[in-house]
Amino acid sequence: MTRDPEEQTRQKRRLLYQVSSRIVACAASAVAALLMAFNRETTVYGGVEIDVDYTAASAFKFLVAGDAVVSVYCLLSLVFLVARHDHGGLLHVLDLTAMALAMAVAASAAAIAHVGKYGEPKAGWVSVCGYFPNFCHRTGLSLVLCFVGFISCFLSTATMHVAGADPQL
Repeated sequence: MTRDPEEQTRQKRRLLYQVSSRIVACAASAVAALLMAFNRETTVYGGVEIDVDYTAASAFKFLVAGDAVVSVYCLLSLVFLVARHDHGGLLHVLDLTAMALAMAVAASAAAIAHVGKYGEPKAGWVSVCGYFPNFCHRTGLSLVLCFVGFISCFLSTATMHVAGADPQL
């Protein structure tokens, strides 16, 4: 079964989109997870030493675990995609799941980071970034990478669907 040159060019372009978006998603998610996992700061307030790290909020724990899962999945799916060159329906469903996980991770961590940075006066929660500026800065970088990972997962899923891949289960 031979394909016309135009179809072969489309297939190569589709594979290039898939590979590049998965590499970006894998790298961004891995760096975001590692950056948050090693994010720690200690300060002295009122004579008491206070230490903060990613375990301070469950959303940050979710960020580390969720982004690690997304990163490993993107790496494994990349190997599968390059080895098989076809786009099965199972891969598409798993891509959607990884995209949803990446979105949930980014959104939950962004919500907690917003409260940490600006506080919530109605609830009596004060901003903590004045006390832990380096922690907040690294958290912000990790969040940017989380959203880059999510957008890359989205593009990977969208290009598979829009580019005419035939997802079959």
